[in-house]
Amino acid sequence: MSKSVCDIKFYGFDELAKSLDVADNVLKRAIEDCMKKSAELPKRDMLDFMAKHRLTGVTERSFKDLDITWQGNVCTGAIGFDIPSGGLPAVFLDKGTPKIRPKYFIYYAVTNNAREIEKMQRETLKKILGG
Repeated sequence: MSKSVCDIKFYGFDELAKSLDVADNVLKRAIEDCMKKSAELPKRDMLDFMAKHRLTGVTERSFKDLDITWQGNVCTGAIGFDIPSGGLPAVFLDKGTPKIRPKYFIYYAVTNNAREIEKMQRETLKKILGG
């Protein structure tokens, strides 16, 4: 599936895995819950940006929620606009064209929220795993 996406990484998996004596699937489920919570801020920022550029709403409707993948001990969640479903204008706004300056709003949706995402992940994990 073609998308204009940004990746949100989970911070501190190895450190957490060493300090906890928890079954692998329970830990992964907890991390996936954290990732879902972490995606809320970038999603809000991306959709708020697109709302300012709305003509038909098709691009906003092409937004795809978090798609979580695991590669070893690395959990990555991709969110963004699905190009075949109408997300191409998001790419043009983000990366620019010869006549449109790039806005990099997808990049900034994650980097501007990085500290808050990390804080949210830690708090969510504490709740899920009981402190």
